[in-house]
Formats: sequence, structure tokens, C-alpha cells
Amino acid sequence: MKKSFFILCLLLFPYSACETDLKDGHYTCDPNEPGACPDAWVCQLRGTDGIYRCYESGEAYCQNGMLDPGEICDGAELGEFTCEHGFAICLTNCTAICTECGNGHIELNEFGVGEACDDGNTEDGDGCSSNCIIERSYCVVPDSDECLNWCGDGTINGPELCEPENLGGYDCTDFGFHDGTLACSADCRAFEPSQCEGFCGDGDIHDVEVCDGIQQNNLSCWDFYFSGGDLHCDTGCLREFSGCFNSWNRHSVNTTGNIISIHGTDDTNLFAVSFNGWVGRFDGSTWDNEQLAGDPMLRGVWTIAPDDAWAVGNFGTLLHFDGSTWTATTGFESLHLTGIWGSSSTNLYACGFIPGYLLDPNNPESPFIWGVGIILHYDGVDWTEVLRHGEALEEHDVTFLGIHGSGPNDVWVVGPTGQVWRFDGIDWTRVTLPPEYAAWEFWSVYALNPAQLAFSGYKDTYEGFVLQLENDVFTELEIETDVVVKQIRGTSLADLWAVLENGSVLRREAAGWRILAPPLGSRFFSAWNDHPDTLWIGGANGQLMEYTGEFETVSHEFPQSIMRIWGAESDNFYVSGQTGALHHLENGVWNEETPPDGMYIYDLWGPNKDLVMAVGRRGRSALRTNGTWASITTGIEANLTALYSVHGCGASEIWAVGATGTILHYNGAQWVSQVSGSTAQLNDVFCVSPSAVFAVGNGGTTLFYNGSDWTTLNSDTTKNLTAVWGTSRNHVVAVGNDGTIRLYDGSRWNPVESGVGVKLSDVSGTNARNIWVVGSSGVVLRFAGVRFSPVVVPGNPTLNRLHLQPNGRILAAAGYTFLEYRSKLLPRPFVTMECPSTVPLYCQETRSFDTTRLPAVIEDWGTGGNSVTGFNGPETAFTFEAPFSGTVEWKLNPGLTGARLIVLSESAWETCDASTVVALSTTGNDGGQTVSIPVVRNEKYSVVIDAPAAVTGSITSTCTR
Repeated sequence: MKKSFFILCLLLFPYSACETDLKDGHYTCDPNEPGACPDAWVCQLRGTDGIYRCYESGEAYCQNGMLDPGEICDGAELGEFTCEHGFAICLTNCTAICTECGNGHIELNEFGVGEACDDGNTEDGDGCSSNCIIERSYCVVPDSDECLNWCGDGTINGPELCEPENLGGYDCTDFGFHDGTLACSADCRAFEPSQCEGFCGDGDIHDVEVCDGIQQNNLSCWDFYFSGGDLHCDTGCLREFSGCFNSWNRHSVNTTGNIISIHGTDDTNLFAVSFNGWVGRFDGSTWDNEQLAGDPMLRGVWTIAPDDAWAVGNFGTLLHFDGSTWTATTGFESLHLTGIWGSSSTNLYACGFIPGYLLDPNNPESPFIWGVGIILHYDGVDWTEVLRHGEALEEHDVTFLGIHGSGPNDVWVVGPTGQVWRFDGIDWTRVTLPPEYAAWEFWSVYALNPAQLAFSGYKDTYEGFVLQLENDVFTELEIETDVVVKQIRGTSLADLWAVLENGSVLRREAAGWRILAPPLGSRFFSAWNDHPDTLWIGGANGQLMEYTGEFETVSHEFPQSIMRIWGAESDNFYVSGQTGALHHLENGVWNEETPPDGMYIYDLWGPNKDLVMAVGRRGRSALRTNGTWASITTGIEANLTALYSVHGCGASEIWAVGATGTILHYNGAQWVSQVSGSTAQLNDVFCVSPSAVFAVGNGGTTLFYNGSDWTTLNSDTTKNLTAVWGTSRNHVVAVGNDGTIRLYDGSRWNPVESGVGVKLSDVSGTNARNIWVVGSSGVVLRFAGVRFSPVVVPGNPTLNRLHLQPNGRILAAAGYTFLEYRSKLLPRPFVTMECPSTVPLYCQETRSFDTTRLPAVIEDWGTGGNSVTGFNGPETAFTFEAPFSGTVEWKLNPGLTGARLIVLSESAWETCDASTVVALSTTGNDGGQTVSIPVVRNEKYSVVIDAPAAVTGSITSTCTR
């Protein structure tokens, strides 16, 4: 045998020595055959496949029946492994498990023999005995050898999962269905769900679902107080808001044409034009629509004032608006004008081109000019030509497409094939581009100042581009797009907006370009902005969108994860880091300050920027006065008790809370311990007044201080509460784990629906109708008077702290940086109360409302003969914009005795002016309050519901032409 083995080796390995190439376990062998392996090798069984192989040495291995290092057991050798219950069994991989009769799984018993049955209990008399032996007397054929006739006896035993009349407590819902009848298979070994009905994902909304697939029960993002987007449904048939956005508002205008140009002096004087001759004028609240005679093909608009605007277009269109009438300037019919810009009413420029023509019409051999660029100038009296440029080469089509300037002596015009021209106050000259940019198609230019410009368009490879020109140096900004960048706008080279032809809008920030929530999937052609948080864009089919701001990452990044943001002023605030670092923004500059003795700060607060109290780890605190930090003894340092939160109502009325129910009061001179009556960890404290202080903590703990003693309030939850904030002792909000929100009304805590199930970390606000909450997974909720509604945050970061600045902007800590909600439309800064927030209401629509826990604001309505005294109950309001001229009727649902409808102009309601009532209903009619008024297209109204007490109901709007 040994000889034949070596002959085999020589046949297999003719160019190498056989024995040196042998590998452990490569060749099989017979342990009973002498010489089955080479000299000094052994024939062993290792592993679980039952095959013997040749090994160079007889070292330790699993399945050798000996307990070797690294093994828990080996065969019958169990070592020190024991079972508290059941039987120890060594598996073939030399690990051990405990088996046990009565666990519902058929396993090996202590003798290594498989259980005959296991019905999940250790009771006798149910077909499977207490030691997992079949009780044959319970078989259909008593004492039979096989006992195969269990199925149908009504008892689930042996290998059965169910019986036709006994499903073991299971029904269709256990298999993901909502209804129907669950059955048992013919052999009792499987469930049969074929008669079950309705499941998440079948495309139908069932009673226990709020959505299913694309079915949203006729609801959209708008119904949840977003401004647009796509409402999604997750795999559990719950609504998902990641496709919704708050940042874009669509304006309704009376055109289906492509909105080619937008310009304004501010948001109260805005003009837009479309390619089909439509002109829109916006006064800050209403669009005035006008279709110009002849439907001119308009391509540009520029306004100096509401009564001084110009529009240009094809076939020499030059129109001036004087506040009431558009007047044409003639004499340029051979031109196509594409853009207009001006520094004043007596200094305007228009650019465009003359379409292709023969240089000498009488000579067929004459070169063909594909386009001649034209620039016109207006001096307040006449339009005159100041530049004509063309080249007699087909590939050099000169068509000026964009114009912009930073002043009368800095005007720029751009066009295809590298056409970039500049007027310096004396002459127009062509700018020499670097060779790599010379063939690019320039569509837009934005001049910030003579030394800083941005250009956009597309390359000769048909990829979009953005170029910046700074101090005479061109630099391409990285941007991933394969479509034309139609417009470039911004407030600085570090803050640019790029509008793409495919409907995307990009914003340049410190970290690069960020895609803003796409408006509505339209093609866009024009853009204008006058505010860092605002952008107007125009697109196909009358699409006119206004970007009003959203949460955006602020460029400053900190070396530590942020624990707290706080500041008494909008441009003077602090950020504390996870390792105790403290960063202070003052006069636009960030400085790192060192807390005394390396203090680890958890929270800080102060009545003003000159007096700031900080608390933190190990019961320590520090006070900053006159720009200097100094330690303040708390008296609990020896206990190492952490202080997690500090808040107050003045320099001598400051409270701090922490672990084990600790509460301290600072009286302006020293910290004094107060008895809380609780041992729970307290996470936050909020001072409404010196006689109304609230603290919240773990296990649903809520405490109230009345000026002398702390008492426990019943929060009706055991969830950990993380933060508390309020406007008065009768309106306090607490948030916590698992989406918990509680609202205290002066007598008890009431549960409030959050719509989320994640940890809510912080809450703050400016008044009872402007409350913000942040939490895990990018959750931001806003209460604007109706309910807490989600606000989408890009990237879904975990947000752990919230700070509302005095200017109304919101800061939210997100890891090593913070997000800022930047919007010009934010509510007015800290005021005692605002008018009730409004919700849009449309024709032929019914909307629900609930004024519970909202404050009453208006005391008197109207003046003179059309005045009424306000009720004591809270108000809620809806906005209505007439889609056409006719009549509109609003009606409350029956049963709201004493409630009434009050109609005001929308502009009056925005300023909290209730003096002019347009119409009102009567009171005391429980058949449904009704009010009807004649309306003109685009008129806007606020419809207010006023009642003696909080009411819940619905309002219906019916429009008639």
C-alpha cells in the first residue's frame, strides 16, 4: 500500500518531491490499513464528516474524545460544563448546550437520544408526557406503534403546529394580515393564511393603517403643514415625511407660460415675465397678473420701483411700466433682447443678438453670420446701441444671453463660445478667458463687486459648470451636473445659488454644494434673491417658487460634540463641548474660554450677556461677570453630584437641578439647597416666575415650586422627561423619551400627540403658538397653534439641544456643529403673544380644528357699528385666497353653540389688527354658523373661529362662480 501511495505521488507531482508537498488532511486513509500514511504521519478522524485523513502529527483536535485547550467539551467529555436545568449535550464543534424537556423544541435528552415530543410544557395527560415521551393512550388509535393520527384530535401535540379547531391562539394578525380567517393545514403541521385578508403593502388602506404604498387617503404634505413635496408611506403603513419640505412655497399666478425672468427691489416690489407675454407684479402679499397685447415673447425684466420697470424680449420688444401702463419703445424689431440690468432709472443696459443673416444679402457667396451680439444703453431718454459684435464663422455664434453688474462702472455680459464682456465705465472690452474655458457656453453672470463674480452655463462636453472670478483669477467650482446651470445668484462667493435646468437647486456652503429639496420637479429658467434666506425661481408651466429657508449647517465646526447652546443675544452666545470646552461667539469672532479649574459644563444660563451661570459635573458651578469666570461653591461638591440644568428669572433667582433629586437655588450671593421630595435624576429646570418654577426628570418626574416649597405633580407617564419650557404657569411643555410630550394647563399634565417614537431631547419657544422640539433621527417638531408638525432636516442628524435666539432664528446642536433655521418668514422675536397661526383653506374643502389648550388673544373685534366683544375662549384661524371671482361661504359643523365666524383681511390679521371686520356670523345657532361674502380673484382673507371656550369641530368652504 505504501508503494502504491508513492507511485500516485509521482504521477501527480512529476516535478517536485512528493513528501515535501503533502498537506494536512489532504489525503484520505483507512485507519485499519498499515502504511496508509507516510512515515511519522497518523491517520485520524477530525471534524464531523466521518472521513479519516492523513495528518503529520497526532495533535489535539475537536472530536478526539479528549478535552483540549480552547474546547468546552469533546464527545462525552463535558469538562466543567453543567446545566442548571435540563441536560448538557456536546455538539460536534466541541461547544455545549443545555437541552430541556418542555421548551417546545425536540432535542436530545440526557442519554443522547432525541425526544419523542415536546409540547412546550412538562405536564402529563396532554399527549406528550412530562419527560417528553409520547403518551400513546392519547392517540386516535390507542397504544399504536406509530401514533400518526394525532391530526384532528383537537390537541396540538407531537410535530403539530395547529389543529383544525385549535389554532393555539394564533389568528391572521400574527401573519401580518388585518382580517380574515386563519386555517390549519391538512397534516396539522402548518398554518394556512389563504383566507386572511388585508395586509400592509396590498395598496389598500385598512382601518389599522394610515396609508399603504402610494395610497395616502387623499392627503398630502400640505395637510401636515409642509409647503410641498411627496408624502411617503413606510413598510409599516405609517406616514413618512422625508419627502416633504417646508422651504419652498409655490405662488399661484395666472399663466401657463415659462417664467423666463424675475427681478425686484425687495419682496414688496417684484416683477416676473413669461415667454408668452404674461407679466406678474407682486406687492408682498398679492400677485397682479397682466397678459400683454400681442403676447410678446418676453425674456427679461428689471425694476427700479413699483412704478418704474422694463421688460425686454424677442423682435425688439422694449416695454416700460409707469405704475399703470406698459408702453413700447420701437425701432429695434430686428433684435432679440435676452436680458436687462440697470443701476438707476437713467442707466440701463439690455443685451441680445441679431439672428443669423448674410453679411451681404446681394452676394450669395457672402459669409453667413450666425449671430451678432448686441448691447443697448438707456440714458433716461433714449435707447442707443453701444456694442455690436459678430464673427463670420459658423462655430462662433455670438448671442449674448446674460447681463448683470455691481454698479454703473462695472457691467458684465455673457454668451456662448466663451463670450464674456465687461464695461468699466468707459469702454466695453472682451475678457480673455483661460484656454480651458474659451469654448464654454456662458448663460448667466452675477456680479457681487468688480473683484468678485460668478458665472454659469455648460461646457463643450455638455456638463454644467460654475466659475468664480476673484481678483482677476478664474476658478472652476466643483459641481456634479450634466445639465445646464441656467442661473447663478447669491450673497457672496461662499453663499451661491445655482438653478439647474432639470429642476434642481443647489446652494454652496462651506462643505460644498448642497441639494435643496427639489421644488416640484419642474424645469427652471430664472432666479432672483435679495436676502440670504430667500430665493425666487421661475420655471415651466407658470411654476413660480419662493424659497423661505430651512435648517442649514453653520460653517463653524467644533472639536467636541456640542452639549449646550445658549446666549442672551443673537450675536453673543456660547457653545459648550462634551469635554468641558466652552466656545464664545462675540462680535462675529469665536473664542475658546477656559472654565475655572477644568470644570466640565453641562448647562449655562444668564439674565444677560454680562452675567452667566454655568453648572456641571461633580456638583460644580461657575459665574461669569465682567468677562471673567470664577468658581461658585455649591455645597455639594463632596458628593460628586452632577448638575444637569440651570435656569432662572433674574440674577438672584436662579435654580439648578441634577442627580438624586438635587435642587439648588442661587440668591445672588450663594447657592442654597432646597428639598425636592424626590430621588429621581432631574434633567431640566425652567423658571416662569420666582413663584412658578418647573423641574422634570427620569421616570416621568415633574416638580413645581410655588415660591416656598417643591411639590410633585402627576405627569401620567413613567417615561424619562428630558426638557421643560413654558410661557406661564398655565402653559408648560415637557418632552422626553419615546416621543413623549406633556402640556401642563395649570392643574394637570395632558398628553400631546407627537407623531414620533424617538427620544425628544429639548423644547423651547417664543410664545404659546411657536414651540419647537428636537430629538433623535433628525426629528424637529413645531407647534404653530394647531398641533406639533414635523420639520424636515437634511441628513436626519441626532439633535440634542435647542436654542431660540432673540432675533427669532433657531439653533439646534448636531454633533460637532449646529444647524441654524434661517428664514425671513420666522415668527416675530420674543413677544408676549401673537395672533393665532393660520392654516390654508380652499374651496370645496372641510378642515378640522381644535382650540383646546390654545390661549385667548383678541378681546374686541371691529370698530363702530360693525364691532363685537371678543369671547373668553381661544381663537384659531384659516387663510383663504379666492381662486376666481364669485361668492364664498364658510360654515361651521353643527353643535358648536356660541361659536362664531369672523372674516378679516389677511394683511390685517398678520399684524394682529382686529379693528376692521369684513363679515361675521351670528351666535347661538347650533345648526352651524355660516358667513358668506362676495370675493374677487386673488383676494385673501383670514377666517377666525371665536368661541366662549375651547371647541373642537370642522369648517367647510364652498365657492360659487
